Amino acid sequence: MPVIANLRNPFLKGRHWEAIEGIIGQKLPTTGSGEHQSALSEERLFTFKCLFAWFVLLGGQVSKDAEDEDAFLTLRNLDDWGTFENAEAIEEVSGQASGEASLETMLKKVNKLKC
Repeated sequence: MPVIANLRNPFLKGRHWEAIEGIIGQKLPTTGSGEHQSALSEERLFTFKCLFAWFVLLGGQVSKDAEDEDAFLTLRNLDDWGTFENAEAIEEVSGQASGEASLETMLKKVNKLKC
């Protein structure tokens, strides 16, 4: 599931999640009520890690018996929102996040060398 792998990218920040939400046209649920963008990113990442783990445990099957499904992120939600049809655009955002993280790491190394 490349889409799930891209959504699990630990380098996704608030701006990346907003871009992904714009792509799929849905606000993604979080596990809590954090205010800070990085906290929201961590909550969403945790949500996707849990979702991926359940997907693997269920052998790739999507459960049709979800209680109050809108309160949780499920594979069915992602499918209904057209997330998998937008895999390329989501991969681009994820790749952008990884690239930005690499640049940030290089800049930190350069700044250390200057000191």
